[in-house]
Amino acid sequence: MLLGLANCHEDVILGAMGYGEAQHTTSVTDETVRVCIYARDDELRSWLLDELALMSWIGRLQLECVTTLDGVVADLVIIGADPLTADDRRAIDRKQWPGIAIGHADVIADRILGARLTSRELKQAIRELLVRP
Repeated sequence: MLLGLANCHEDVILGAMGYGEAQHTTSVTDETVRVCIYARDDELRSWLLDELALMSWIGRLQLECVTTLDGVVADLVIIGADPLTADDRRAIDRKQWPGIAIGHADVIADRILGARLTSRELKQAIRELLVRP
């Protein structure tokens, strides 16, 4: 059963193209890449999931919407342009994962993108963080 992307409020694993895990023949790694999305805004979260599903160059992709940043273990975390709580900010300060913050100029993140980012900007930031020499 396919889940509505806008209803991804709990820890739901989705994957590239079929919203399960998908393996692509040309990829940057043979390992599964785990990307967590922390965004309360339905429209932004759906857009991020759709964009990530199209990035077949990543390889096997495991997408997960999370409701908290505390204890997240991932290859990449994307933080939406929502108001952050004190707990969110503490988790970001202690983070052990590369992160992209959207619309948060005041957050410590590996990449900070504007609230009106384009697909190309997102793809470039992800590529820079996941494809390291």
